[in-house]
Amino acid sequence: MASDLRFPKAITNARPFKSHRYDVHGLKVNRNLSLFNQNPLNTWLQLEADPAVLSYCERPVVIPDTSPKRIVDFWVAFCDREELWLISSDKVASPPEETARTFPAFCTWAESQHLLVREVCPIDHQACAWFLDNWGRIVRMLSANRRYVMPSLLKQVEQCISAPTQLAAILQRFQDEDSVLVQSAVFILIHNGKLRCRDIGTNPLGPTSVLEPV
Repeated sequence: MASDLRFPKAITNARPFKSHRYDVHGLKVNRNLSLFNQNPLNTWLQLEADPAVLSYCERPVVIPDTSPKRIVDFWVAFCDREELWLISSDKVASPPEETARTFPAFCTWAESQHLLVREVCPIDHQACAWFLDNWGRIVRMLSANRRYVMPSLLKQVEQCISAPTQLAAILQRFQDEDSVLVQSAVFILIHNGKLRCRDIGTNPLGPTSVLEPV
């Protein structure tokens, strides 16, 4: 699978000076990756959380002739397009035309490769604390348990949620199953975009969390 991707792995894993390293498992790319500092970590969780994102790669390419060296933060693949993301150092991202003026040769090359270069805002860690915490929990649980969830259980869980339902009620319906696997099945369906939790950004995931079909 990875060999079919335009950018299967990071072009470099060199740790920037004084940066903090986070080693994580990417569910959508089915491999481990290293991220440096909080903004790329938060953006990575955003990519995992968005069901429209099919795949991604951290640090896919270096922008030539930049000093200090600038590395694209993420390549992001959607069903109808591919983008190169640069995480802005400010709270407001520059418009595409300004990015093209800053990196004219690189943006021309990217356009020839049918790649859209975008500058994206860093996620406000404080404002999105519950979103990041909840998605961190989902990714960690699925990294450990996704392989053990049988397709039959996943299908049964999906079929039983035809209206807004609390997580506790779902676990109760499958009380003869391992609760960790049932909860993992719910999280798989959230990750796949088949279920949603409307308050995932404002409250902790727990027994009273309400899940509903998309």
